[in-house]
Amino acid sequence: MPGPRHRGPRRRFRGRAAFVAALGLAVLPVRPLPAQAFAAEALPALVADPAALVDPLIGTSGGINTFPGPDMPFGMLQWGPDTVPDRPDGGGYAYGADRLSGFSLTHLSGPGCPAAGDVPVLPVTGPLSGQLTDASTGFRHADEHTGVGSYAVTDASGVTTELTSATRAGLGRFTFPGADASRLLFKLKGGATRIDGARARLVGDRELVGSVDSGHFCGAGNRYTLHFDFRFDRPVTGSGSRQGRVVDPGATSADGPADGMYLDFDTSGSRTVTAAVGVSYTDDAGAAANLEREIGSRGFADLRRANRDAWNSLPGFCPEAPGTDTLVLGSPASPPRTEIALAGGRTLRILAPQAAPDAPYVRALRVNGRSWQAPWLSFAALRDGATLDHTLGTTPDTRWGSAPPPRRPRTPGRPKVDTETAKRPRTEVLAA
Repeated sequence: MPGPRHRGPRRRFRGRAAFVAALGLAVLPVRPLPAQAFAAEALPALVADPAALVDPLIGTSGGINTFPGPDMPFGMLQWGPDTVPDRPDGGGYAYGADRLSGFSLTHLSGPGCPAAGDVPVLPVTGPLSGQLTDASTGFRHADEHTGVGSYAVTDASGVTTELTSATRAGLGRFTFPGADASRLLFKLKGGATRIDGARARLVGDRELVGSVDSGHFCGAGNRYTLHFDFRFDRPVTGSGSRQGRVVDPGATSADGPADGMYLDFDTSGSRTVTAAVGVSYTDDAGAAANLEREIGSRGFADLRRANRDAWNSLPGFCPEAPGTDTLVLGSPASPPRTEIALAGGRTLRILAPQAAPDAPYVRALRVNGRSWQAPWLSFAALRDGATLDHTLGTTPDTRWGSAPPPRRPRTPGRPKVDTETAKRPRTEVLAA
């Protein structure tokens, strides 16, 4: 009887040789196609308004917990709707809900714990009743309009709320159905986490200034103070404070145990009350300065358009991977010159003189005046301010982006989680 066939080293050698051959093919240099090969085919038409394709309601169900209100790139203000009885962590808005508790100034998409939701503002009509913190109004998605740069809804009482924002300030328009007790409720203690203190005072007859002390992310001891400054396009005709079910009519300030304030407006002529607001994590003066600098005399349509343009003018880089400070570079979808204000008065300038719908290819890049051939850049190079000067063209130049970075970023492994540190996440805030 013939013995068994030998399947030892020879077979292993064959497998090893096949693997090495395949590896050799994998690492053979691939000669890039000439630019003419790309230019031979007609380029597809680029989207002129990419922001128009975004639906901010995506992620407001299924536990994702995003918020649908307007926000700027790197924005500090997220004035948007909050729902009850379901108020998702951070986002504050549940698509399946049918009641609004207000429109708070700050939101955070999907943090995993209650966060932000500071100073909800709720427009109401008719007599005051119940507790301020419990006030809400019904709404339908059919009466809701969302998009990049704005949010609008007409609630069950007939009040239409429209919101838009700059980076640290925003505009709200509240159109009331008639002249019957048109008022705004300011829920100073309506944040998503514990409120340690709150105050507000009426300055003259067109301004409300105050702050709330909050924090306690995921039960931690961290705290912050959000300062706000509201200014109105018409005089306040009445005011008061609320604590529980107790109303103090005529009060022009609220602090200590008070849950919030209400302001009345005469809408017998024009039914729309416009409120501008600025916020700061530093002081009241910072909130006022942000309001004056970012809103000034700008109207709602102008601010909404600027918000949308900002999203359509992103600077042409994005994070390479979580856990690294490496940015992947690409073509900026921006005007010929874009400036981003960084903390500490520093500026990031993105220059693209040839920017045009038919010139999407980066042919060269200079970073702070030096030629940069790698398609990666460390965020540390931008943190203190920088100038990125792009040369764009209608056809690609395969020489750009072919050089490796000075140090190839290492893909992060699974991080070790320090549970105590995780309870105290660092919050980076733009210059107040």
